[in-house]
Amino acid sequence: MSTDDQSAAPKASLRRVAIASCAGTTIEFYDFFIYGTAAALVFPTVFFPALGATAGTVASFATFAVGLGGAIPPLLAPGLAASFGSIAIGVMHSVTGVIALVCTLALREAPRGTLVESAAPATS
Repeated sequence: MSTDDQSAAPKASLRRVAIASCAGTTIEFYDFFIYGTAAALVFPTVFFPALGATAGTVASFATFAVGLGGAIPPLLAPGLAASFGSIAIGVMHSVTGVIALVCTLALREAPRGTLVESAAPATS
């Protein structure tokens, strides 16, 4: 392997990383551009109609700021993620457990026909 071949591989890899980084940044910019536009034009009337026009727009932009991460200091973010993440996982775990239990019981009763009979409309 010559020196030219060895230097060509890192250049190609660096070019690939630069293109992927540019594409990811472009998609992220487009995502926040669309979200920011919707935060100004759509969200106040859809999600905050009771607040009025000005307060709804401020609340909408507050959600946009949280999405950008500017409202949470970088040193505080890991602690918030750990505490609220564990709460969210606990709630979702219990909700998922209840759904799984209901589905399991429904599947257990389905072959007997009791579930279908109880859900079917009564005929006379």
